[in-house]
Amino acid sequence: MRLIKSLGFILLTLAGVAASAQTFEVDGINYNVLSEADGTVEVTSGDYSGDIVIPAEVTYDGSTYSVTTIGDNAFDFCYDLTSVSMPSVTAIGDWAFGYCYELASVSMPAVTAIGEYAFIACYALTSVEILLVSTIGNAAFNMCSALTSVSMPEVTTIGYDAFLNCSALISVSMPAVTTIGNGCFFGCSSLTSVSIPASCTSIGSGAFVYCSALEEITVDEDNIYYSSLDGVLYDKNKETILCCPCNKVPINMPTTVTAIGDYAFCENKSLASASMPSVTTIGYAAFFNCSSLTLIEMPSVTKIGSEAFSFCSALSSVSMPLVETLSNYAFNTCRALTSVYIPASCTSIGLNPFAGCTVLKEIVVEESNPNYSSADGVLYDKDKTTLIGWPTAEGDIEIMPSVTTIGNYAFNYCDALTSVDIPASVTMIGDGAFHGCSSLTSVYCHWDEP
Repeated sequence: MRLIKSLGFILLTLAGVAASAQTFEVDGINYNVLSEADGTVEVTSGDYSGDIVIPAEVTYDGSTYSVTTIGDNAFDFCYDLTSVSMPSVTAIGDWAFGYCYELASVSMPAVTAIGEYAFIACYALTSVEILLVSTIGNAAFNMCSALTSVSMPEVTTIGYDAFLNCSALISVSMPAVTTIGNGCFFGCSSLTSVSIPASCTSIGSGAFVYCSALEEITVDEDNIYYSSLDGVLYDKNKETILCCPCNKVPINMPTTVTAIGDYAFCENKSLASASMPSVTTIGYAAFFNCSSLTLIEMPSVTKIGSEAFSFCSALSSVSMPLVETLSNYAFNTCRALTSVYIPASCTSIGLNPFAGCTVLKEIVVEESNPNYSSADGVLYDKDKTTLIGWPTAEGDIEIMPSVTTIGNYAFNYCDALTSVDIPASVTMIGDGAFHGCSSLTSVYCHWDEP
């Protein structure tokens, strides 16, 4: 009996909650009551087009409400919406104006928070003033490709990918910012300079990647976390290079630098060589697509991050005598690299670091290496049970009978490989093991043989 009464109470309570929610329409705009006590409503989804003015107040059924919020998805996919004025709105929800392709003008003088993806793909939006906003959500202006300027004097937090691929953006003002999210200005190819204020305490990974026109990043001298030198962004003590603008060459690296951060030199197509006498760590995609880089000397480097030198198509010489960790695809598609020497110190090798190196003839591992080995220029684990990378395989090949695993992308882009003989010992073939092997016509497997 108690259980039945309890269930009845729950059902009545839920019914009461449903009954308290109220939606209505006034002058073509749909609203949802947020709080009867506070007398507040949000704008909700509808078929909106043209120029929209959101009133400060709206009256329905004898009650007057303050319009404080643009609800989640309220205007998303309203393709014919051209302008919105919202003088009293203080919050814009997630995806609120997503994919409003024709939205060219937004007035939001009272807004303090902009949600995730709020203006994604608003292709016609050219400028925006967010005078009172303190938080810009993740990917809020992602793909606003016509956006040329942003003024955000009170913004403290900019989410990840917030202005990703805003390719026309040339001016950014952020004097109060504390947090710049990962990939925040990724692909802002018209941005020429960036000023980091003293207030900034966190800059995310890849915040300025693919900013192909970027010439300098300057940091306020009073900033206690970051610094700049010759337009290059460092941590405060200049121990880590965080971002070198794409057009910055040559680089006079301070002797204090011991780490190259993630994406630090990514897409710097003018960089021809780099000497890093004191560097011990190279981050993820640090030199990704540095297509003019021919020589890299790293006498002290112990760790090379994933894809650190991927698509460095001119890189022909690598010296890494003390390396300990060689991460996934570290030299992926370095199509001028002909030979690689792996020292005894290297105890950790990720997924084929040399995938797509189409002219690589040999990978040689020092015999005393405890974890890895080589034979006929092919990279294996120590016992030769895992085939990690086969450089430029050509014609017909046979895999040795000790191999049980063919690693991910082990034969990646071996486009002269015509046939491969796989022994019965092989029990695992990794993802993309023969990816890009365009001439491969025959594969012989011996798994059914006694």
